[in-house]
Amino acid sequence: MSHFLFRSVAVAVLLAAVLAACGRKAPALSLLLPGASEGKPLAGGCTYATQEDAQAALGKAVEAGSFVDLDGTRLCTFTAADKTTASVQIRVSKRVGVVPIQDAIAASRKLTKDSELLEGLGDAAVLLRFTDQTRVVLYKGDQEVIVTLLKPAMADADDAAQALAAKVADHLTQ
Repeated sequence: MSHFLFRSVAVAVLLAAVLAACGRKAPALSLLLPGASEGKPLAGGCTYATQEDAQAALGKAVEAGSFVDLDGTRLCTFTAADKTTASVQIRVSKRVGVVPIQDAIAASRKLTKDSELLEGLGDAAVLLRFTDQTRVVLYKGDQEVIVTLLKPAMADADDAAQALAAKVADHLTQ
């Protein structure tokens, strides 16, 4: 199910880029994890991570990051320079909901059978492992960060995703 969701979002991001190049606006889409509030977008993931950071996390060269606004949520994507489907996605948004952070973490863990709570990363964080991606969801203050490595070339994508999420979190204000 989550693999389908990720592919749907990836197709939507690609469609939005194609439509933008043609001068047309793509329909609004939502990229929210269960239990997360829609929130208000902050400056965006590309503000908090460099192309070099994304390249280190993915384990291969990436192109410059590009923004897509998905229903008020800004998503930064660094695509692999070799034109494969590998990429790094960073989503940063402000939480303005009533869902407690621990409930949001619990809901995120239900997306996959392979998850791990992370200590010392923001106020709360979880690592989610899927067949072809590794994702870190973290909360710091009223901000939510989601870092996704799609088809990483790194032998240890867990550590790479956590390191990138930590870099993004270090740039967030309390």
